[in-house]
Amino acid sequence: MSTYLTSAFVIKMRPFKERDRLYTILTEKQGKINLLATGSQKIISKMAGHLWPGHKIYLMGAHGKQFDHLASVRLEEIYLKPPYYLPSLILSQTLLELVDIFTEPGQSDPYLLELLEKYFKLISYLPKQVKLWRPAAKELLAGYILHLLKHQGLAVALSRCDKCKKELVNPVVYNWVQHGFYHQSCLSKGEKNVLLSVSGLQGLVSRNNSNFEDKAAAGILPFLVNYISGQVGREIATLKVLRNLLRYET
Repeated sequence: MSTYLTSAFVIKMRPFKERDRLYTILTEKQGKINLLATGSQKIISKMAGHLWPGHKIYLMGAHGKQFDHLASVRLEEIYLKPPYYLPSLILSQTLLELVDIFTEPGQSDPYLLELLEKYFKLISYLPKQVKLWRPAAKELLAGYILHLLKHQGLAVALSRCDKCKKELVNPVVYNWVQHGFYHQSCLSKGEKNVLLSVSGLQGLVSRNNSNFEDKAAAGILPFLVNYISGQVGREIATLKVLRNLLRYET
C-alpha cells in the first residue's frame, strides 16, 4: 500500500461504522479527499484530537480501495483556541462548508489551502464583543466569498445589461432565473429579481479593479449569500445561522 505526505486542512468529519471516523480533508498534494481514521471514535485515540475541522495538519496517508487511510498525523496549527467565541466558530465552519461545496475530490489546489489559512488567521484576530465583531465578520465573510467565487470561475462581473447590452446604471437587478444583471426597466415586475442597492452595485463594480479591498465587499454581503446559494441550488446551513448573528437581510 503506497503512502504520501502532505499538509492539509480538516474540512469535516462524520462517524463511520462503530469505532472509526471518515474525514474530509483538503490536502496540498492530493486535493480534497475522504480519509478513514481507524479507531478515532475511541476515547483513547491519540489522533482524534488533531483532526477537528479547521485544524491545519501534516499527515501520512495510505491509498486504499474505497478510502485512503490515515497512517499518522501531526498538528501544525490551531487557529481558534479556548476560550472559544461561538460566533467566530460558526463563521469558521461557514468558510469550511463553502470550500467543501465548491471543490471536487482529487483536484490539487494549493491556493485554497492558502486562502483558508489567510482567513482563519483573520478570524482568530476578530474582536469578541458583538458590536465590534459583527462589522468585521461581515467584511471577512464577503471578501472570502468573492475570492472563492473568482478562483472557481464564478466571479461576479458587471459591465453591461444582459438584455439591452447598454452600460449598467442604477437601478440594477439580478435575475435568479436567467442568472444575469439587468436594468430594472428591461425586465417585467413579475420575474424573480433582486434589486441591488447603490452601494452594492458600486461594490460589485469595484471588485473588478486591482486595487479593490475586502472592506468594500461588506455592503454586498446579502446579495453574495443569495448568489452563492443560487449557484449551489440550495440554502447553505451555516450561512443561514450567520444571517441571524450578522443581522443582514436576504
